[in-house]
Amino acid sequence: MTLPTTSLSSDSLPSHQDIRQTNGTDTLDVIGIGFGPSNIAFAAALADENEAHPDKAQLTALFLESSPTTAWHPGMLLPDAVMQIAFPKDLATLRNPRSRFTFFNYLFENNRLTDFINLQTFFPSRQEIADYIQWAARNVPVDVQYGTSVTSIDTDGDIAVVNTVDADGNTQHYRARAVLLGTGLNPSLPDGLTENDRVSHSVHILPFLEQFREHNTTTPNKKLAVLGGGQSAAEIAKYLHATFPDSEVHLIHTRYGLTPSDDSPFANRVFDPDAVDKWHAAPVEERERLRAVHAGTNYTAVDPDLLNELFRLTYKERLDGKKRLFIHDTTYVTSIAETPDGVQLQLENSMDSTTETLNADMLICGTGFNESDPREFFVDLSHIPVDDNGRVIVERDYRLATGDTPAPAIYLCGGVEHSHGFSSSLLSLVSIRAGDVLESVKSYLATTPTRVT
Repeated sequence: MTLPTTSLSSDSLPSHQDIRQTNGTDTLDVIGIGFGPSNIAFAAALADENEAHPDKAQLTALFLESSPTTAWHPGMLLPDAVMQIAFPKDLATLRNPRSRFTFFNYLFENNRLTDFINLQTFFPSRQEIADYIQWAARNVPVDVQYGTSVTSIDTDGDIAVVNTVDADGNTQHYRARAVLLGTGLNPSLPDGLTENDRVSHSVHILPFLEQFREHNTTTPNKKLAVLGGGQSAAEIAKYLHATFPDSEVHLIHTRYGLTPSDDSPFANRVFDPDAVDKWHAAPVEERERLRAVHAGTNYTAVDPDLLNELFRLTYKERLDGKKRLFIHDTTYVTSIAETPDGVQLQLENSMDSTTETLNADMLICGTGFNESDPREFFVDLSHIPVDDNGRVIVERDYRLATGDTPAPAIYLCGGVEHSHGFSSSLLSLVSIRAGDVLESVKSYLATTPTRVT
């Protein structure tokens, strides 16, 4: 099987022709693990480079995706949910506005550009952004193997040996000089809690609710609990209130009141490209201070328009004398126990220490995500140093620090908020990061001799 090639701008790189995919014999230039927005953006940057310099030396790349297809948070695409990030912060525009992988070109190719302009908004629906990401994945000219999970990564000097298994249990090993880790974030649940037919993380809300409805068709009056004080939890509370009209919705969070997200122009500069330079160069103590100060731009915060909608709902219910939306402020969940009929939550109000028991028919956790630890992939960790807080050290170009021991170039395409700032887990700078990583990969391949294997 011949892998497609993508151009590099450096004439000093070796030319690769008819590179075959075999079990551990040939060495690729790049392997991308995961094919979500981060690695799709990188693939788009590769394609743009190739089209701009068709006569330059070529780079071999392969992307491995565990899912059967590319899908961006399909389980939480609630109707009418809109993006909180402006559409020019797409897979390509900030890196190259002339790229054919921009959101504007997606609209043009799908005959919706004029109508979208008439909407007069910078914030498309999440459904449309999800479709745009799938469109880009289909159109970017790179080799992607779906249904392929990476089980571990060995190192053979400066070569990465990526071990995989497919849906049928077949194993395969790939060798590469550079690896891009773009595996996304992991859903975070309260300690000791696992997902089942009564408990779900917000990322799986739609299939969970479909299953819940199938199993609960006879008793409409339910108590539906939502845990969390951020955007996802608030959206889900509103959605449940609208789609379960005979049920109570209990939104439980720890603040005095739901807090608005800060998307003001000055605060939003924390997501600017040059903010990454400043963040990475700053002392660790200053980074941590800024993470706390600007948490309202991204964490445990709700879009102001949605806050107003929820408040109007609670006010109307007071007027009508029929309360269905219960917002439990300054409330902690002290214990969670599964029961034959649902979930029992013990609640404690931090203001007056009062307690109550909530017997809910379901619990949905809008409790955020955790960054993946890249060390989980590696069989040998001796070449991966950590900082004083036990976190991996990441260079400005997103390359994982590996000390003096010969090692392949490993790039973290996400999950580096501690070193690169808030934008690392968002779409905001995914296109800029793709360009940075591409330039670094090109430099690495051009200056590091190819070892004969």
